[in-house]
Amino acid sequence: MKALDTFMGLGPTGKIAVSTVLALLVFGTAGYALIVMGMLILVDIVIDDIL
Repeated sequence: MKALDTFMGLGPTGKIAVSTVLALLVFGTAGYALIVMGMLILVDIVIDDIL
């Protein structure tokens, strides 16, 4: 668990920075997935209207 030891040794500011980056990565990926899903649904509706 080298990463965890490094994380614990960072101190409060480092922990906040790392947590922020991780949160951005997680939410960024989720947000991207949601946008793709939304676009697919919109495209599906438009195609249904055309056909």
